[in-house]
Amino acid sequence: MWQEPKTDWSADDYINIADYNRIIGNIAYLHDLQQELYKPVPYTELAEKTVSDYPYAWEFNAIESFLNALSDNTFPFTNYERGYWIDNGPTPTYDDLNRIESACLAFYKGYNRQKLTQQKLPITFGVNQSAIKC
Repeated sequence: MWQEPKTDWSADDYINIADYNRIIGNIAYLHDLQQELYKPVPYTELAEKTVSDYPYAWEFNAIESFLNALSDNTFPFTNYERGYWIDNGPTPTYDDLNRIESACLAFYKGYNRQKLTQQKLPITFGVNQSAIKC
């Protein structure tokens, strides 16, 4: 289920588990929405965290990789600049979180706009079957 992303992160904000779970929930939602409109792109399913857990660098890299794949393989609704994370390195800053969540929101709005304006061909391929047996 889509949750409104936080796109106004400031230097005084810190990411918490609810924020992380919202981000990965929105990523999963975008994955499903994207598959309705385009060929699938590489996606790593991430598990929700609890209060005793903390996301690892590979998990943030999976988020970054998916958003980058959306930008490269579907319509680029945003000029996404991918970040890279290493173990025991710096954690995402408020700028990184704004970039990630703003990209999620841009793809969400763009895919929904495409879905609403998607046109379908009013024809049937193949042979029509009749109720009369020969």
